[in-house]
Amino acid sequence: MPVTETCDEDTPQVITHVETTLATPPDAQRLDTSPAARAEHARLPQAHLVACGDTDAEILVGSEQADGVTLGGPVAADPSGQAREATGVDHSAFTSDGETHPATCPPGHQSRTWPPDTDVAGQDVIHIRVAKTDGQACPMRPACPRANAAPRTLTVRTQGDHEGLQAARQRQRTGEVQEQYAQRAGIAGLLSQGVRAFGLRRSRYLRLAKTPLQHLLMATAINLVRVVAWLTDPRPPKRRAAPLAALAFAA
Repeated sequence: MPVTETCDEDTPQVITHVETTLATPPDAQRLDTSPAARAEHARLPQAHLVACGDTDAEILVGSEQADGVTLGGPVAADPSGQAREATGVDHSAFTSDGETHPATCPPGHQSRTWPPDTDVAGQDVIHIRVAKTDGQACPMRPACPRANAAPRTLTVRTQGDHEGLQAARQRQRTGEVQEQYAQRAGIAGLLSQGVRAFGLRRSRYLRLAKTPLQHLLMATAINLVRVVAWLTDPRPPKRRAAPLAALAFAA
């Protein structure tokens, strides 16, 4: 059940959108419909903090272009061996030109091929390949390709998605982004409240015909409880630390 709530400190944290879905599809597939539903009722936020599984490059770029909503959340790290070991030339070291298509590596060699393709997930990608003669004579070869003789190859997303993904990876290293994303910790409290006080894990009905109504009524009840609590004591609720986290902090 994808759910969205506010996280402003000077207002009660209330649910603004809730959907009922099957358990099998990933939540990222619902991000295409959720902004449209919120926009219909003028409830689009300036920033939308989501989980790591929802920060696909296409969604990161498309959300801001289509709705003006900045999608925030941890993006997956560069999976290449060079990036994992932090000792080689990874994807971020290459510069590319979306119009003329060459990718340039740090020593200045330009790629010779740029064929578009589709990966196993059905996403558009580009295979970038450096000339074999340039790769063999390059002084940075030990830190670049993993193969003994083959030249360096890169598989990246399309130009706009690739640049958006690299920019997101750079932003998430800053303390400001990490502090902003810490506000999303409240979503765990929302789900916990729904489970403990409103029976969120159980559906009173079979199939998806009536279950959405139950979830909407639950969301309404949670909002009423939170607004009443805010009017009684308008201070942000103190988040409880997990026992292990509290033990680590005390140490």
